[in-house]
Amino acid sequence: MLNRTRPPLLLRCGAAVSAAALALGVASPAHARPAAPAYVALGDSYSSLPADATAGPSQEERSCGRSTRNYPKLVADALGLPRTSLRDNTCGGADSGDAFAVQRAGSAKLGHFDAPPQLSGIGAETRLVTISLGGNDGDLYSNILEACAKRPGTRAAPCTSDGASRPAHLSDGAVSAVLQRITAADARIVRAVRARAPRARIMLVGYPVLFEPGRSCGAISAYAPASVDWMRSVLTERLNRAVHRAAQRAGAEFVDMEPASRGHEVCGARPWINGLTETPRAAAMHPFPEEGVAVAAEITRAVRTSGSRP
Repeated sequence: MLNRTRPPLLLRCGAAVSAAALALGVASPAHARPAAPAYVALGDSYSSLPADATAGPSQEERSCGRSTRNYPKLVADALGLPRTSLRDNTCGGADSGDAFAVQRAGSAKLGHFDAPPQLSGIGAETRLVTISLGGNDGDLYSNILEACAKRPGTRAAPCTSDGASRPAHLSDGAVSAVLQRITAADARIVRAVRARAPRARIMLVGYPVLFEPGRSCGAISAYAPASVDWMRSVLTERLNRAVHRAAQRAGAEFVDMEPASRGHEVCGARPWINGLTETPRAAAMHPFPEEGVAVAAEITRAVRTSGSRP
């Protein structure tokens, strides 16, 4: 994804906070000591939630498009974890390789920052790790958004199920190869997390539904309905299957955001995805705050439902 007010999901009683903390194995304040963060979040801009209205104050947060109200922070709030127990490593533009390497994040407008590897901070006492990476691998997301826009002077829709309508780097074989690499890369990240935090719950978080089948609208007027069908098939259905396979292969949990986000596509009456025009609430083709609230709710529900590690 590219680099970019919601009410906090607060628990309503002390007993619920204690139960959630116990599910993560977090020590009570009386026994607290310097340790690895209880919760570490890895992710790209669909997790950092870039929006000018909620950008964090530090250069790292601005460069990474890391909102002060993105889903890692909402999850921490909902589970009764102090912010000092959260390490939010999400960063716009990140791909799976940035779990292991320094990422040069930002832009001339935002300023640049060398974000540390996203596995940073995970240790033996970490109890929850969420991972939302893969959409930027092989420039999948940006290549599709750029190549599938309607071309001036031609009536034929690009990026349809007809392979001849797509450039070579978006051929069936090329896209399949990228998706296979995403599965392998996400599985590698899960294994690396487990090596650092053997007792942590590890959740791979899927991507939301972006488009309704066969529908374009003013918010995405650059894309023909026939193009939208193919774009949806890759950026939602096949990408999520690739992430899900990684979870199965490496023994992590998968948080499926497709069911919750259906009906909230970019052209819907209550969209969770912004269109092609950047707004103070969301970067272009990125989630609005409501989507982050929904992701936090799904993760929180999973933690509360079962305290066992997969």
